[in-house]
Amino acid sequence: MNLLDEIQEARQEFLQEAWDRCLVETWKEKPSIKMGVLCYQFGLKYKLKDGEIFSLKRVPKYKHQINNAITRFIAAYLPTLSTCLWNGNKTFDELVLLCSKSTMLLRPADANKVAKESNERFVTRRKYNKHETENMLSDLLFDSQKRSNWGVAKGRSRVKR
Repeated sequence: MNLLDEIQEARQEFLQEAWDRCLVETWKEKPSIKMGVLCYQFGLKYKLKDGEIFSLKRVPKYKHQINNAITRFIAAYLPTLSTCLWNGNKTFDELVLLCSKSTMLLRPADANKVAKESNERFVTRRKYNKHETENMLSDLLFDSQKRSNWGVAKGRSRVKR
C-alpha cells in the first residue's frame, strides 16, 4: 500500500468520525436543522470538494432525505441511534460509538405509516373539495331560480335563437 493511499484512508476515517460527532451534536443542539444545511456546513468546515461528503456513511443521498430535519432523518434511517438519543441514558462518546456501528436503512423505518397517513390526507382533501363544489353548484342553482331573477320571472331564461 502506498503512503498516499494510507493518508487518504486516514483522512476518510477522520471525516467519518467527525460526521458522526456532528450528527449527535446537531441533534442535541439544533434539532430542527435540515440535513442539506448540515451537509453544506460540514463541507465548509472541513473544506470538502463538491460531492465528497457523499462518500461518507450515514449521509443523506436522496432529495427526500436531504429535505428532512435531523430529528426526522435519524428517527427514520437510524432508529437505534434515535432511541438512545431520546432515552438520554448514554454519554456523548457512547452515542458516537453507537452511531459509527449503526448502518443506515435504505427505506424509512416508518414508511408504511407515512404512506397510510398520506393516503388519508389525500382522501380527506378529495372529500372536502367535493363538498365545496357541491355547495357552490347548489348556490348557483338557487341563485338562478330566485323570484328576483328577472329572466326567470318572465320566462326568458332560455336563449332565443
